[in-house]
Amino acid sequence: VIGLKLLLTGGSGFLGKRIVPYFEKLDWEVLAPSHSELDITDEAGNVISGKTMEGPYVGNTMKLNCVPGNGASAPSFKSVTWKVESLVGTNVATIDANGVLTINKPGQIKVTATATVGVGQTALANNTQTVIINIPITEVEVTLGTPTIGGDPSKIASVPADAPYELDYSNNDWVSGVSTNGVFLGNRIPELSVDIVPKDGYVFPARQLYLEDY
Repeated sequence: VIGLKLLLTGGSGFLGKRIVPYFEKLDWEVLAPSHSELDITDEAGNVISGKTMEGPYVGNTMKLNCVPGNGASAPSFKSVTWKVESLVGTNVATIDANGVLTINKPGQIKVTATATVGVGQTALANNTQTVIINIPITEVEVTLGTPTIGGDPSKIASVPADAPYELDYSNNDWVSGVSTNGVFLGNRIPELSVDIVPKDGYVFPARQLYLEDY
């Protein structure tokens, strides 16, 4: 008896759900993989496909893998291709043919894995999964100026124009050394707080920069 195999794409659809039982009754081995039977996993084997997650820091790498998902006995992958797109920022990351993700900049990326499945030597169907990865801001560069009597405190600090973060003075609590009309005094040591906040789409918890003892 020759065992017959059928690879059915779209097996989870209206017609596919009816075709599969028919051929199974004829003792065919029916393989009907769906996109849910493909998973992207991280280095620890955790399933991350279909999720939005925080990724590695700039300068680090992350090995992604493509495996049969949903507990499926899926046909073997004939090939796996990887693609990465920058959703926030430009040239945020690269990925090689082995799924090694290299982080270049903060931002947000979408990684797509496409696995070709088949029976025997024949490649017959493609399954695709994606994962959204946020690359957090881990370093900031702030240039501090020198306060002058009557000077504007909101001009005392600056960041690079192309930085993925910016300074926010809207929640300032002028601790000391600043008059009620918002200028530096000549007889006080100025102290003020400035929020560093991420620009739209970037991930960075707001925190305070303290300028003291000028």
